[in-house]
Amino acid sequence: MENAHSLPAAAVLQRFGVQESCGLSPEQVAGLGVSEGWGYREKEVGGRG
Repeated sequence: MENAHSLPAAAVLQRFGVQESCGLSPEQVAGLGVSEGWGYREKEVGGRG
């Protein structure tokens, strides 16, 4: 996963199944900063919850 930050959001989603798990579109996931550290769940749940 060391090269995940260089992959398109769509490719990352398809590879790890983020779309199916979180129900987010590639654009939404990219906006959450998935490629920066994969802390999108913590940001979404802990930051807004």
